[in-house]
Amino acid sequence: MVTLEVVQGSARIRVAGCDDQPLLEQLEACDLAIRSLCCVGACSTCAVRIRSGSEVVERDAYGIGCSDDPGPGRALLCVDGILTSAIEEDRDHLLVLELPSSALA
Repeated sequence: MVTLEVVQGSARIRVAGCDDQPLLEQLEACDLAIRSLCCVGACSTCAVRIRSGSEVVERDAYGIGCSDDPGPGRALLCVDGILTSAIEEDRDHLLVLELPSSALA
């Protein structure tokens, strides 16, 4: 199981993560309006810092073929997802994403 925690300043939101949607769609389903433009990993508008749990993030999880690499410790919410193996494991994982104030639409 993977718990997805979003941190912005002192605010924190936790939701159960899944492996069948990009991180952006999972956050939008929780009524978080995240700033994004291209939704194919080319513009980095949705890039966020991974505070912890980077081992459960799958780069370009849905084979979009994104051209941008946000660098170590960062995720592109529109194309990165959660590894299926992490969802299926018996142990709990916590993926903590830090959203800058400019990330909200």
